[in-house]
Amino acid sequence: EYNGETYKELIGRTSEFLDEIVSRESGKILVVAHGMSLMAIISAINNLEIKNFWSRGLKPNVSLTMYNYNNGSFGEKLFYDTSHYE
Repeated sequence: EYNGETYKELIGRTSEFLDEIVSRESGKILVVAHGMSLMAIISAINNLEIKNFWSRGLKPNVSLTMYNYNNGSFGEKLFYDTSHYE
């Protein structure tokens, strides 16, 4: 029997993590994440419904995704960029 975390729980935990970061830190912040965690971060930032969790797809490892944060909102700057190793 599998008793792992649900998508809803993962996104909730990720949202709390993002809230904590933006309330404590300023300037540039680097977050390193595995694919599933990255999808949860993207879902939380974009307020995606659970049914749309995979809507942006899962890219190869070592991709770069960047967001700007300003006045309570995130703006996508770079998404799943792999040009550094292509």
